[in-house]
This record gives sequence, C-alpha cells and structure tokens, in this order.
Amino acid sequence: MPEPVLELRDVSVDYRVGGRWRTALHRVSLSIAAGETYGLVGESGSGKSTLAAAAGGFLPLTGRVRQGQILIKGQDVTRLGRKGWQEIWARVISVVPQNPGASLNPSLRIETQLAESFAVVGVRGAAARQAMLAQLEQLRLRDPEQVLRSYPHQLSGGMQQRVAIAMALARSPALLILDEPTTGLDATVAAEALELIAQLQQRQSTAILLISHDLHTVARTCSRVGVLYAGRLVEEGPAEQMLREPGHPYTVSLLQCVPRFGVQKHDRLLLSLPGEPLSAWQVDQGCAFASRCYLAEPVCWEQEPAERWVQPGQRSRCHFAERVRERGPSLPVSLDPRGRLAVRPESAPSEPHPVLELTGVSKTFGRREQPTKAVQDVSFTIRQGETVGLIGESGSGKTTLARVVLGLVAPDDGSRLLLDGQSLPPLVRERDPEQLRSIQLVFQNPELVLNPRQRVGDIIRRAVLKLRRGSGIDPSAAVTELAQQVQLPQALLRAFPPALSGGLKQRVAIAHGLAGQPALLVLDEPTSSLDVSTQAAILNLLVELQRATGMAYLFISHDLALVYYLADRIVVLYAGQVMEIIESAQLLHAPIHPYTAALLASGLPRREPLATLRPAGETAVSPSPNGCPYANRCRFAIAGVCDRQPPPLQTLENGHLVRCHLPEAELPRAARSLEGSALWPASPEETR
Repeated sequence: MPEPVLELRDVSVDYRVGGRWRTALHRVSLSIAAGETYGLVGESGSGKSTLAAAAGGFLPLTGRVRQGQILIKGQDVTRLGRKGWQEIWARVISVVPQNPGASLNPSLRIETQLAESFAVVGVRGAAARQAMLAQLEQLRLRDPEQVLRSYPHQLSGGMQQRVAIAMALARSPALLILDEPTTGLDATVAAEALELIAQLQQRQSTAILLISHDLHTVARTCSRVGVLYAGRLVEEGPAEQMLREPGHPYTVSLLQCVPRFGVQKHDRLLLSLPGEPLSAWQVDQGCAFASRCYLAEPVCWEQEPAERWVQPGQRSRCHFAERVRERGPSLPVSLDPRGRLAVRPESAPSEPHPVLELTGVSKTFGRREQPTKAVQDVSFTIRQGETVGLIGESGSGKTTLARVVLGLVAPDDGSRLLLDGQSLPPLVRERDPEQLRSIQLVFQNPELVLNPRQRVGDIIRRAVLKLRRGSGIDPSAAVTELAQQVQLPQALLRAFPPALSGGLKQRVAIAHGLAGQPALLVLDEPTSSLDVSTQAAILNLLVELQRATGMAYLFISHDLALVYYLADRIVVLYAGQVMEIIESAQLLHAPIHPYTAALLASGLPRREPLATLRPAGETAVSPSPNGCPYANRCRFAIAGVCDRQPPPLQTLENGHLVRCHLPEAELPRAARSLEGSALWPASPEETR
C-alpha cells in the first residue's frame, strides 16, 4: 500500500483560553493517500478547521498539538519549526482558506500575487502570464485580463475565492487543503471549480483534504468522508456508502437536515438537531453525542464508545451502530428546532390576494453609449402566504431585482410595481410609512443589522419603534413577542451579538425584519453561510412563521434544492431575464429550461463531469448579444436560431412559463438528471 501523503495518529489539539488549556481535537486518526479526496464534515465548532490548521502547520500561537503524530509524506512534522514549515508550504502544501480576502494582499494586484505562486514552481514571465490567464478562464472568471489588473477589493467574494483557488493550484501541491472552498460560489461555478481541482488531481495524484458543511459538495467530490463531532472522529468511510448507509446517529441526523429533491415544506419539516453542539473540552465521559442522540441509552452517558467496523472500510464510534444501519438513514420522527414532533404545515389561504405585482420591470446601469441591462422585462406576482424563490448565478440580476423591490434603486421608466393593488413608488424615500413597513429585508450577513455594542433586545426595540411608531404598541411587549416568534431565548435579549452563534444571530436578524409586521419579507441568501443543522432550524422557523402570519416571502438563493423545499413557485433568472417560472411541485416531473437543468445538475451530489452540461471547451462566456442570452452555454442550442432570435415565452401546463425556442417535447426533464443521486429521491418514510 502506498505511503499516505497526510497521516494523523491519535492527535489531540488544545487551545489556551483564559489561562487554561481547552481541548479542541481529541485523539483523531486518519490518513489521505495520493490521488484521494477526503471530506471532513460536521457542525460549526466540531474541530474541522482546527484539524486543517494542525495538518497544514498554521495553528495560532495559542494552539498546540498535545499528543500524537502528524506525518506529511512520511515526515513527522508534529514539532516542526517555522523554517521547516516554510519549505513544506512552498512545495508540498497549498491551502484555500474559507475567507479568501484573508489570503490576498490588499496592496498588490492579482497578477503580482499569482506570479509569486507560479514562480515557486519555476514558471515565470510570459509562460506564467499565459498559465494565469488559462487558469482564470477555466474558473469562469470573465475578462481574465481585467482580473489580473485588479486589486482584491475590486473583486467580489466569489471572484476572490476563485483567485485563491487559482493560486493554490499554481504550485501543483502534493497536498491541497480546501477549507469551505465553495461557500461564496454559485452552484455551477462551484461545481466547475471542483471539477478543475479534480482534473489537477488526476494529472498529479494530489491528495485533497476538503472541509465543508455542504454534504452535496462532499458527496459529489470525495472518495472518503470523516465526520467530526465535539473534536472526535465519530465515523469514517467511503463517501457513497456512508451517505446511503450511515453507521452513526450523528451522520444520520446531518443527512436529515439537508433539503433534498422529493421533500417539500408541505410534506414535513426538516430535522434540526435539538440543543447546541458540544466542544471537545466539555465532554468528560461517555459518548459526546449522547445529549442529542435519538438512540441514547444509559450506557451512552457512562462509557465512551469504542471504534468498530460496521462495513468494509467504514468505521463508527457508536454503541448501537448496527441498530443505526438497521433503521437506515431515515429517522423514526422528524423534529422541529425545539425537539418536538414536526407536523404538516398548513396550506396557504384558499384565495390568497396578490401582495406584490411586478410588470415589465427593467433596470439599466451605465452610460447611454454602453448600457448594462441588469434586469430586463421581469414580470411575476407574489401572493399572500406564498414563497417565491428567485434563483440564478451571480450576475443574473437577483440582487438588483431585490433592490428594486426594496426601493433602493429606481427601475427604468415603464416598470410597474403594485403593493396590495396600489402603485408602489420606485424609491424608498418616496414611500409612505405603511409601504415601508410592508416590505422588509433579512440580509445574507446578519452582522449588517447587528450593532455589536447594543444588546439584542435594544436592536429589536429600535426596529419596533421605527416601524410601528404611533401604533400605541408597548415596545417591550413587542420585543418579547418577536423573540418568542423566532424561538430566541428571553435571556439572550440582554446579550451582545458577538456572544451569539451564527444561527442565533440570524434569528435576531429575522426578528428585526418582522418588527414592522410586514406583508412581504425579502430573504437574501439567509442560510448560505450556516451549517446544515442550523440551516434546517432557520428554514423550519420560516415555514412556521409563514403558517402563523400569512406573510409572503421573496426567497433569493443559488441553491435549487433549498428553494425547491421552501418555495411554492420558482423564478429562474439568467442575465437579467426570466428563463422560467414554475411551481416547485412541478419541477421534478415537467419539462424545464436548459439553464434550470444545468443549475439542477450542478448542485447534485453526483460524481460526473460537467462537460455534459455545456458545449465542449466552454470557459467564461458572456451572454449572447442577440437571441437567447443563454445560447452560448446551452448544449441544446439550435444553430442560426438561438443565437439570433429572442426566444418566445411559452406557456405550458399550470401557468408554467419557459423562455426557449425548443418545443415542449424537446425540453430536458429533471428526472433524467436526478436518477442515481445519493441524496434523492427521498425514501417513502421521509415524505409521510
């Protein structure tokens, strides 16, 4: 058997906190061979980033490897000094951090920083520049020349992430550590970035450690998976085998938290693990997962489970691993965030009235000579109690359209917006208090509404006073009621935001958005940075709030599986135009637009190349200037038609709209893409 590129032997890692050493990683052993991709999953605080830091030699000064050995290509690096690590960093290890901005020098142009990475492996001058451009094109960065001339702050977060990936790949490393590498990327771009990494791996037999909270990414990319909980490796095995037959209750629970095709909010709530995850130092004896486990018995609290092999290549630390496998990946019940039995959500009102109507909405930026149409002739309606999902890649117009709805930018002349049947002024400063109260926003990043120097209760109270001034409401009572609505413990109203977890911060942000009792809540990627359990809790909360209040949601996301679960209808945008409007329940069975099919396939946990989704040799293409904007990327494109003539907006069954030249019989179908997916279809027990 070949020597592992990375091997951890019984490794424990501590951090010094408040003058005491606290355990973050407890006796972890694993190995990664050349050419292998090893995925590491677990909730926030489980120890994933600590393991990566120890393996990559970038533990902070407050951290230490207390016991065990770390070997890289057979060399013991556990006690290696900085000079030794610098040699390894230069030629053996590359790291793509979760925050790409932290790895890019703000004072240097991208070309200078990429050139340094290529110089390490002896590629310089014109050859290096050519290699840079080729790699940026492969990562679908539009106008690579402009990217090279840019400083980091001039690039979006997704573009910075792709540059960081390019820098890591430039060194042709033996070990590549990817810490949440696709968090800021759209589904198609993320899939293509991972495909590029896989191609490098095939050529150079690179070992990859992939850290992610996205089980779709892990399922699609990794050959083996390790599951961390409270700093312990509770399960490890072949990726496909573990996803289909998990051997630990925690793995089962994580899988149940993931929205999957075949299950919608009207079928059941998602499982959200009760309680909070423990840190390694909080576990003195017994199984670390016992307090949250649906199989726990007295022995689980008293004895730490021994490692056992449940299948060839698959090991688990559970007293009842066989019982887990007997039940399969479906839990006997579905739990809501408070650990109660989930119930089928109530349906929307029988005859819901339109809350917001958009007709012919367009938005153009730039000068008259070089206009950029960010949104073009968009029309749809959002009704009371309905969730409309808005999906598309970066640059599709999602955010611009949301800003138009919120009155932050004025649409072009001829655009029409109605709120409760009345004309809605284009800009927020022109709207009356009732209109302002009726449309509220929940940001992707809750930090944008959370003043770190104000207590949580005061933040919510200020929103109540601003939006419901003159209503005669008791602000303190309103704050208490809002906290109850978002399932925020009353004790936390006196806490400051930095003391809260990501999920609790998002609950406060939602309470802030609800302060004015809006008719429409605009949700801009509200769960994109959360781990799967916290994401499930927030989604369940949104379902319950809508059932209780009849609010309408405009839910913006690039995750089609998530939108499928939560939305009643889906609006698919590409290059500012509506490609498709479809009821979520139809998505898996009806003919769909080729772009929707590409989004669907990009997010699936399947290990197949994306070359089947686009023309061969395609890199960073711009929308077609004439005809269908998607023509240059569409594998179904009709030469001489799609690239020259604007496509018609076809009306299919049940109000299903598709903007495409293809006749209905020739449109792709979702079922063809979904066959064989590890996380779809859901088992019958899950949809009951």
